Amino acid sequence: PRGGGAPPPAGAALEPRQLKDLLVELCGAQAHDHIKDVLAVPCEGIDEPIAFHDEQGIRWRWSFSTGAAHFREVLAWARKVRELEREKLWRMFTQTDINNNGFIDQEELGTMMRSLGYTPLRVVVREFLMEASGRDDIEDLDFDRFVCVLEAVQSRQGFTKREQDALLAAFGLFSPPR
Repeated sequence: PRGGGAPPPAGAALEPRQLKDLLVELCGAQAHDHIKDVLAVPCEGIDEPIAFHDEQGIRWRWSFSTGAAHFREVLAWARKVRELEREKLWRMFTQTDINNNGFIDQEELGTMMRSLGYTPLRVVVREFLMEASGRDDIEDLDFDRFVCVLEAVQSRQGFTKREQDALLAAFGLFSPPR
């Protein structure tokens, strides 16, 4: 996700497809289902919402007066998407915390990774634990560190930084320069 920049000019607005793309860029592809859910209900700041479906069957609520979303509306939708994603991550954390001690240990993290379709070796699970903590003596993850590990696992498809760097170097050998 990108950040920074100047505020949008007064009156700037997004078309429906642009709003969906912006929210995916901001919140990440894993939040796509939440984006559909959030955009299907009225949002604070939208006057007289109407519903329609785009070409992919996603239901949108939109303003009669403008036909587009302004920055205030985008912020409200982004907040709702973030809240839904955090709730989903909390449910995953509590389901992964088998012994209910409020922390995820190495074994529980490996189990969670396998449930997501990855087949990590213990050394890979350990590397993700160390990466999240910045230390090599970490044994357990709290919720915030769990979220960091989960984001790293998903963004790198279960590969460690070292493995991803090796794959990227190999990819560079075969991809034509631009």
